[in-house]
Amino acid sequence: MDFKEIMAIADNMDVEATAEKILAEMEKAKEDECLNFYDWGLRNDDREFCVGDSIPNSYNWYDGEMSDEELDGVCATQIVIENSREKQLKNIARALRINKAYYNEHLYLMRCEGDNSHVGEDEQEIIMCDAEVVAVIR
Repeated sequence: MDFKEIMAIADNMDVEATAEKILAEMEKAKEDECLNFYDWGLRNDDREFCVGDSIPNSYNWYDGEMSDEELDGVCATQIVIENSREKQLKNIARALRINKAYYNEHLYLMRCEGDNSHVGEDEQEIIMCDAEVVAVIR
């Protein structure tokens, strides 16, 4: 896919329906594992991954150019966790809108244990160590 095709997909995405799908995947994963303390993120990538895969570490970028400086995890747009379903859907929708700036073909829902992440430099960016793909969104 070229840049225009990817951006057309991102622009035409039904954010509310996608947020519902993501929340369902998050709730399912929590039930299956009986663990409630995960950090969650959305990752755009040009590489194809499957559920359960780990995505290789990201690299620092300076002035739009990737450096040789490897980070200690994979970058994602953090999904801030809330107690109410309505607030959670709003946070997922916000993360989807922020994440549109990263225009790659594939979009993944990622998770890692809560003590295996830290804040990145971009808006709502999270660096996730030992993260796994929970769902393929597109």
